[in-house]
Amino acid sequence: MDNYSIKNWLLAIRPKTLIAGFTPVLLAGVLTGRFDLRSLLLWACCFVVALSLQIAANLINDYYDWRKQIDSHLSLGPQRVTASGLISPLFVKLGGLAFLALAAGVGLFAAWLSSWYILIPGAVCLLLAWSYTGGPLPLSYLALGEFSAFIFFGLIAGCGSYFVMTGTITLVSLLAAMQCGFYAAAIMAVNNLRDINTDLAGGKRTLAGRIGEKYARTLTLTLYMAGVFMPVLTSVVTGCWWLLGCLALLPLALKVCWSIQTKRISSRFNSYLAEVAATELISAVLFSLIWLSL
Repeated sequence: MDNYSIKNWLLAIRPKTLIAGFTPVLLAGVLTGRFDLRSLLLWACCFVVALSLQIAANLINDYYDWRKQIDSHLSLGPQRVTASGLISPLFVKLGGLAFLALAAGVGLFAAWLSSWYILIPGAVCLLLAWSYTGGPLPLSYLALGEFSAFIFFGLIAGCGSYFVMTGTITLVSLLAAMQCGFYAAAIMAVNNLRDINTDLAGGKRTLAGRIGEKYARTLTLTLYMAGVFMPVLTSVVTGCWWLLGCLALLPLALKVCWSIQTKRISSRFNSYLAEVAATELISAVLFSLIWLSL
């Protein structure tokens, strides 16, 4: 056990999953078109808050899944630091609390710079980060993981960031936030599909466990393709047909869909999860480049 190992803490925060928190803030900032010093400072605050909340949620999830004996040597996901003894449970829990505190502090600073109205959704985000697997009614145990991901890493992160920088929310910012939300929900769905058997064995009934493997695969593909095709709806609404260039990712998306639909559940689903996350990131970058070039 090494509580001070950078390698162990990088494993704990799960860097690949942070794409879900990064992309909605990226798109929100690009859509504002504001790059003055104050706007850039607020944009940076939004990045810090979103990523801190996600890291906190990952650490809290690591701690509580260990405490409830969900994680074991049979788990197919990435190695969990608490269950494997790489970091002590106390340090993992304190790490989660520290990142919650960081998000709260930076969020208060952003509210002071922009609007105190953001404190309400900010408080909801703090609660969601903790209650996904912690507290008396953990959301993941109530089959609300995908829904929470859509709200938290889509609507709140995207529209919230746009509101912080502009004081308003537009239809385009809402559509971009929904795009990120669908991808985030798909990432969660792949995660829960991969862990369906070990979760059920440990008494954790995610949405995948409740609807069964067949329908969980269908749900995953539906959420994923909704994210892939959201730029089409945005292009129709805005008249910016160049956004259809985001469909260049369709061949990759179809390949991932085929794998998720046909392959037996195993540790290879970790790579599918990474590919879904990569699709979200590349789509957001393409969207941003196209929008900025207009």
